[in-house]
Amino acid sequence: NSRRQSLTFRAQRPINDGWGNDGGWGNDPWGNQNGWLKLNEQVRGRGTFTYNGRRNDLQDVRVTADRNGRITLAFQGGGHINLRGEYGERRGNSVSFELYDGLGRYDMSGRGTLEFENDQRTVRRISVSGTADRQQFRLDFSRGLGNIDETIYGRGEFILGRDVFSFSSARVVLSSNGRFSVRTEGRRYTEFTGTWREEGDQYALFVNSVSGRRLSSGRGWVEVDRYSGRVISINLTGVADEQRFEMNINR
Repeated sequence: NSRRQSLTFRAQRPINDGWGNDGGWGNDPWGNQNGWLKLNEQVRGRGTFTYNGRRNDLQDVRVTADRNGRITLAFQGGGHINLRGEYGERRGNSVSFELYDGLGRYDMSGRGTLEFENDQRTVRRISVSGTADRQQFRLDFSRGLGNIDETIYGRGEFILGRDVFSFSSARVVLSSNGRFSVRTEGRRYTEFTGTWREEGDQYALFVNSVSGRRLSSGRGWVEVDRYSGRVISINLTGVADEQRFEMNINR
């Protein structure tokens, strides 16, 4: 009965409230006067799922939402996590939802938020928290290959002018705010920082700072395995205090 009342309320939503005014779907998943979300999208990205003291890495997710008010999230990686629930009203570029089934548990509930890009049709981020069998769980997922924090081990070399330094590991951090840092580890460390953007299966890096140097600029790449999401190699070139530098490491 309460479900029917909710349906009646949605159907009476004013047409000119920003949820679409043509009554049809077109390319806009919200482009309908009843305010229902219609979505079936495979989102490539990275995320983490934490439950009962364990953390699993997530890779891709299929997001399905229908006009019946239900939403399904099917994540790849981390044990193929499936979550089902009901979504509410859109607020700006996001929509909230409540979970009622998933994780293979009977006693399960939670809440989450689905965030869209400014085009209001491309899924950008998913965040979920709740309990299952009285244990808390949390899930965070972002579109794209970002949010990397990984140490790569292999043969590395840093060349600055005529000086050559070897190292065996480097830590790379790509944050969701568009900033990155790469730090060689060992007896001598050097840290490179700047901005990044995704380009296919790689990240383009734009260096604006090298530790111990006043004026620095350069660019490079972080290559990842398209299946595992692990970093394969890091390469940087540029100029620091009028000296050429090169840095590379391969797993």
